[in-house]
Amino acid sequence: MKVVCIKEFKSQCLQYELTKDKIYDVVPSPKWVQDNSYFLICDRGFVSSYNKSSFVTLEEYREGKLKEIGL
Repeated sequence: MKVVCIKEFKSQCLQYELTKDKIYDVVPSPKWVQDNSYFLICDRGFVSSYNKSSFVTLEEYREGKLKEIGL
């Protein structure tokens, strides 16, 4: 699954930087992970867990962009 980051991330503790509006692939997560998280490969190449509220699916992102330009 592909998701798009909708907020800026700076390196904080165990979470690493992500780029707003960049597409990320969701990687398989361990079975112990809560349903409100995605595991992604960050911009530095590390796998880390991020809250789903910081992302939209690629389809949702496209729909939002089309609405912005009036289509």
